[in-house]
Amino acid sequence: MRRSNLIWGAFFTLFSLVLIGCVNTSKQKQKPIEHQKKEIELKAPSASIKTDYYQLSNIQGFFAPSGSTYEYDTKRKLWCERPTAGEMMSFANSEGVSDPNQIPDLSNYFDLKTTTLLNSGILSIQKNVDYYAINLSVGSLFIYIDTIPVGINSFKLQSLRKRLFNFDIDGDMILEDGRNYFMTLKPSPMISFENDYGTYELHFQKIKSQKIAKVSATKAYFYAENNLNSQQRMFVLKNQNVYVYEINGAFAFVSLVNSYGQVIKGWLRKIDLAL
Repeated sequence: MRRSNLIWGAFFTLFSLVLIGCVNTSKQKQKPIEHQKKEIELKAPSASIKTDYYQLSNIQGFFAPSGSTYEYDTKRKLWCERPTAGEMMSFANSEGVSDPNQIPDLSNYFDLKTTTLLNSGILSIQKNVDYYAINLSVGSLFIYIDTIPVGINSFKLQSLRKRLFNFDIDGDMILEDGRNYFMTLKPSPMISFENDYGTYELHFQKIKSQKIAKVSATKAYFYAENNLNSQQRMFVLKNQNVYVYEINGAFAFVSLVNSYGQVIKGWLRKIDLAL
């Protein structure tokens, strides 16, 4: 009996030592839980090859009631309706003018409000690796926003937020109630459409960056158009660099890339810039 107790005592002692060793080993292997903050990679803006800006330069009508071209007159700083060849010939015959150079300017000049509206038609095309990001705006209204795969030159405008130029300008051409809008990118951007009165083409010309300017004002607000009545909530602070594309009166059309990698464009007052 005593021998049996000794055997069980030795076995119990050995079992206890093994158990204590396992516990100590487990404690050695177990590492304290580290409460680490999850790292969030702040990715840089998607790389783009370049962004080009275009301004509406002229509107041409085909099979239109009368007028054939609306365009911006750089001398008078106004948009106008140019006379047709038939109108010029009719004037020459009625006035007995034989020399075409003696025919006066028969253009119909629009008012400043219409000119400002048409000049606010801005098209931006950002070329990325495999797609174009296209943005068309008139004043503060975004007319068309879309992405098109690189390699496609002509496409139908499917996602118009509002019918392009859903208004009529004083003159002989009727531009409202358009349908079948198409955009062609090369050789220069153009939008074509038709209505019950004819077929029309809106041509855009590239706005070339003139220089990089620094904001000199403490706070410079953006304007949707080049007038004081179109001030927006967006602004840039002093010493911010902007690309200047055009100077028009007391305003400059500029662009910059914000901290989110977005291209911001619009009008700033010239006095707010160190030009």
